[in-house]
Amino acid sequence: MCFIKFSKSKYNLELLNEGKIRFNPSEIYNDDTNKQRGDKFEGSEWIYNGNLEKVIVDHPTLGKLELKPFFNQKSQVVQYNCNFLSYSLYSVSINNFKTKNEFSIDDKLLEFGDSALLIEDPIRFLRSIVSEFNRRNIQYEFNYINYVDFAIEERELNSGPFRKTKDYSHQKEFRIIIPNRDNHPKEIYLGDISEYCRIFSSKDICEMNWIGKRRSVSL
Repeated sequence: MCFIKFSKSKYNLELLNEGKIRFNPSEIYNDDTNKQRGDKFEGSEWIYNGNLEKVIVDHPTLGKLELKPFFNQKSQVVQYNCNFLSYSLYSVSINNFKTKNEFSIDDKLLEFGDSALLIEDPIRFLRSIVSEFNRRNIQYEFNYINYVDFAIEERELNSGPFRKTKDYSHQKEFRIIIPNRDNHPKEIYLGDISEYCRIFSSKDICEMNWIGKRRSVSL
């Protein structure tokens, strides 16, 4: 239906007038203090949550030693594979209307910046990106993010570029990824996209009520 890019005004103007899109390595989000951008699981392949009450070390002559987790903390192992660069957008799709006919955007998105660029023709936007990828022989993937519970214990949980913790489910993210060749950001330019995009303030977008009209079914 549409995409929205929440960002600072400067960057959304560059997107509107030049079609500037920046793909970033996943590591920059691991330690980001911004609660919406920061994600310690970004770039991970799998996550394992342990639930050990104690560890007993046994030696044939020295006897046994019992160790307990520090302050009863649960152990967590994360395997990273930062082999992609990513670009993300808020998506308004049929998924927003699965359970009810209206919704509003969570105002947590205001933390991304004061500007919201509304992409009214997402198909045209994606076709322009794919055309530029093909021109430059860049491999790519894109999909909606699947939000899952990364706190499940005693199980190895697959993460990967299109899965995130359910703590970010309000972001309704659509993600585009390309290979990470040198761990540096990569930029592409689509040209002016103002024909099918408009800029609002992030506050105005979050105050909007989105209403879905369903087709009536005739029997």
